Amino acid sequence: MSKTSRRPRLLLLALAAAFAALALFAAEARADSFDHRPPKGVLMKDGKTLQAQVFAGGEWSWYIGGEPATAYFDNFGSYHFPYPDRVGPGTTLHVRFAKPQRPHAVHVNAYPRVKDATFGGKSPAGEKQQLETTLSPVKQLGKIVAWNVNFRVGESERDYYLIVHSVWSPVAGTRTSYGNANYAFHVKTN
Repeated sequence: MSKTSRRPRLLLLALAAAFAALALFAAEARADSFDHRPPKGVLMKDGKTLQAQVFAGGEWSWYIGGEPATAYFDNFGSYHFPYPDRVGPGTTLHVRFAKPQRPHAVHVNAYPRVKDATFGGKSPAGEKQQLETTLSPVKQLGKIVAWNVNFRVGESERDYYLIVHSVWSPVAGTRTSYGNANYAFHVKTN
């Protein structure tokens, strides 16, 4: 078999793998719309995953057999920050939420250090800096499957202990899950 006859097969195989990945991501986003837990937060830089975190506290509502249910997850201000990823000063990062509903509000708060928390883990310490954010939809096959929360870390030689607080409002006429959740990330600038 010649190299030229293998190319169409390799191209078809690559296309099939890409469509399978898109379908899986879209299915996960749809599942997150109705899940009894808030969506996972994924910290990314230029499309590359740096850290993935489950929520670290909040309030979440969903439906069981048509009836609403709500759970409260109080972390008492204690977070488990991952080891820092190194990024350059002025780097734009984003946190992706695989939930097609647009967050009602998102706040990204950065702290320069942490201290031991009363109930284990770490609590943010030092002066809080609220980072400016923008939201952008992530589309696949013409449908919104996720949202990116974009922000920039500007200072050099600094730890950014990030607390991302996201809020999703109820969607009228649906059984879409909603609520608020906190996520903890950690980057350090060069």
